[in-house]
Amino acid sequence: MSERYLSDNSADRRLGELWEERFCAFADWYGKSWHAYQKDRGTAACWEKTGRKQLTPDIQIFCAGGESHEVKHKNPTQARGSCARRYGLEKYRLQHLTAFQRESQQAVFYTIHDWEAAGARTSDASMPNVLQDWRIAHVIELAADCRQRRPDDMWSWCRGEATKVPGYYWATSLWVPLDVYWGLPY
Repeated sequence: MSERYLSDNSADRRLGELWEERFCAFADWYGKSWHAYQKDRGTAACWEKTGRKQLTPDIQIFCAGGESHEVKHKNPTQARGSCARRYGLEKYRLQHLTAFQRESQQAVFYTIHDWEAAGARTSDASMPNVLQDWRIAHVIELAADCRQRRPDDMWSWCRGEATKVPGYYWATSLWVPLDVYWGLPY
């Protein structure tokens, strides 16, 4: 999370909504049917089972087998004491996404628009929506990778407050280009 957004949850949400819309624009362009669970919501979209609320992924693509995407607009962080570049996700969010996958029996992806790869200097800079700047990773593979690790602390918005929560980081090499996954020509 950018330092400038640690004090403005609504600005962070607006930026997230913009990039969710841009993800859906690609889905439209390539003839995919979709539903945006987060669209026009002030709070997180949820599903329920036996009275327990779980977060839903941001976007569902209606296709054979189904696929859902947790969409983020971010750049990789630098690992402490290393030159490795990593993407991070909160532990609670990873747990909700894997629960959704188990329940729905469809693929769930952590989908990132990498604004640094897009050539931007900041996350809120103007930049084109180029398919090759989108990356996806299967949440089940990410969850399997962190079973033997302790989570790190990371900043997140929880109930409208910026706070540190447990989370995981993974090498950017675990993500594949969205166009490759969707089998699209360049």
